[in-house]
This record gives sequence, C-alpha cells and structure tokens, in this order.
Amino acid sequence: MSKSLGNVIDPEEIIRKFGADTLRLWVVSSDFTKEVKVSISILEKVQENYQKIRNTLRFILGNLTNLPPEIKSEKDLEKNLNLIDYYILHQLEKLVQESVKNYTKYNFTPIYSSLLSFCINDLSSFYLDISKDSLYCDLVSSPRRKQIITTFYYLLKGLLKVISPILPYLAEEVYQSIPFKYGFADQESVYLANLSSNIDFPKDLEKKLEIINNFFLPLRKDVFQALEKARQEKIITTNNQAKLTIYFKKKPPLDYSELKLIELLGIAELKFQEKVEERMQEGNFCFVYVAKTEKERCLRCRN
Repeated sequence: MSKSLGNVIDPEEIIRKFGADTLRLWVVSSDFTKEVKVSISILEKVQENYQKIRNTLRFILGNLTNLPPEIKSEKDLEKNLNLIDYYILHQLEKLVQESVKNYTKYNFTPIYSSLLSFCINDLSSFYLDISKDSLYCDLVSSPRRKQIITTFYYLLKGLLKVISPILPYLAEEVYQSIPFKYGFADQESVYLANLSSNIDFPKDLEKKLEIINNFFLPLRKDVFQALEKARQEKIITTNNQAKLTIYFKKKPPLDYSELKLIELLGIAELKFQEKVEERMQEGNFCFVYVAKTEKERCLRCRN
C-alpha cells in the first residue's frame, strides 16, 4: 500500500463500513514487527472475529437479565460453585493476568489471540454450551442456575477488563447494558469501574483442576470424536440422542464422582464397563461405543 500509487485505504471509510472497534482490533491483531497487511478481506475476517467476541458477551449479558430475586448485591452471589465453574473462572484468571502483563509491554497480538480462543473454545464451545439446559429449564432460584449466574457475573467482569483497552465502544456498550447496579457495575462508565478480581477460589483448587485436566478433558475429546463419527454414520443426529458405553485404558486415579458427566457431555445415557469390545472406537484415553438411546426426547427440556 502506497500513497504515491493511490491504493491507500482511508480509515474513515473503514470506520463507516466496519466500525472503529474493528479497525482497532485489526491493529492489535497485526504483528507490527513484520510487514503489516490490510485489505477488505482481512478486515472482514477481523470483523467476523469481533462478532464472535460480541456474541459471547451478549449471551452472558442476556442471561444476567433474569436474576434470582434474592440476589440484590454482590454479597448475595453463590459462594460454593461447581467444579466446572471453578475451572472456567481459573481459565479466565489466566487470561486476565496474561493480558495485563502484555498490556504493560504493549504486546497486543497475544491478547487478541488469547481472548478469541477463550471466547470460542472455552466459552462458546464448552462452558456456555453445557450451561444452556440449566439456564433455560431450571427454576430461576435453583442452586445450579445460581452457580452459573454467579460464574457469568465474574466472567463478564473479567472480560470487560481484558477488552476495555482495545474495544472501548463494545466495552462501554456492554457496561451500560448491565441490568444491575452493584458490584463492579455501580459506576457511570466501565472506565470508572473496579474490575479487579475478587473470585474466592477453594484452597484445594489445583487438586480439583486435576480432575478436569487429567480426566474430563481427555475423556471429552475421545467421546466427541466418537459422537462425530456416529453422526456421520447416521447412528444419531444429535449428541443428546447418544447412549455411550466406555472402557478406560487405565483406571482413572482421580475421583470424578463430582462431575455430572451426562450433563457435561450432552448425552442421554452413559455406562462404564470393565472390558473392551471390538465394536468400540479407540481414543487416546478410552474406548467408546455409541448407540442411539431408546428414551424419548422431552419437548420442554430439550433432552
């Protein structure tokens, strides 16, 4: 791109078409130590990623509009969370800490890539997905739903801390749309808010996270590969039609009884057995056999 060649892209045109935040996101996504490229197709890709971040925040914000009536301040939030809640908040804490460190070094590109990965992989494809049944079907004041709402509260707070320096319009729009005015949301602007972390993690967090990292995530990976193959072979059309039989290659040394695996995997039935069968699909962690459940799908609860 050269001014003498007349192929310069006017920033005003970009802002009118894509918005100022997309232009800012393109800047932070570019490695300025190398040749920086810009084109309409590149900006369209950046806008697509911006929309993914925005949609993630929109989902979280939308589910904070229907709070249990007993939650009237930050002190009323659920104190004891689910293991999966602590896992996702621990992932958030790592994102926030790494982002703050990179901001101080003006190292913006890793912030962008980590933020996008967190929104797509950790939230949209995992935590938000497994939370939908409880959010849509449980009573407003049910214990599990209150745990998720509490987690959403801290997720929104942490994500605003990460995006506010690079996506100011989005950050302010989200902040002004928060339906409650307590805790971090009690100021006139996101730039006046206290976004410091105050999550109360359990003392044995590292031990608890081992169950997720060394048991659930490897199991989930093998199960999802088997489910994908079953969908391709028309055995099932959706995961919640699946009846799974699983054989572990090695007996798990960790107590995973705290995990509600049927809910977390989004399936209908689950059985563990002590021997491997030829019909099972082999994964790195376990063998999986997928059949279609004979249970009827509930029209109300989606399962």
